[in-house]
Amino acid sequence: MNLKSILSICSLAFIAYSTASCSGNEPDKPSSGNEQGQAITLSIVDKQATPETKALYSNLWTIGQKGFMFGHHDDLMYGRKWYDEQGRSDTKDVCGDYPGVLVDDKN
Repeated sequence: MNLKSILSICSLAFIAYSTASCSGNEPDKPSSGNEQGQAITLSIVDKQATPETKALYSNLWTIGQKGFMFGHHDDLMYGRKWYDEQGRSDTKDVCGDYPGVLVDDKN
């Protein structure tokens, strides 16, 4: 294994372990607050947003307060020395879990 591969794997592992998981906060509750200690109330422009959309928005906001989520393009489609193996992921192989955000370009 060459130095570039080792650095890539170490970087990927660091990013994956630095991510925060979703919280169980209720979507219509205020978050912990901003830098000045003022409470922040989340609001969505679409007043007909589903409860699932509100929960997703709230969880993404919570994650943003704690850290970030690692994303990977085509993570489940192909990787190093493999292609189209169901459930396979280089990120999972290295870090033990899938990325928090997946992107897939399907035409």
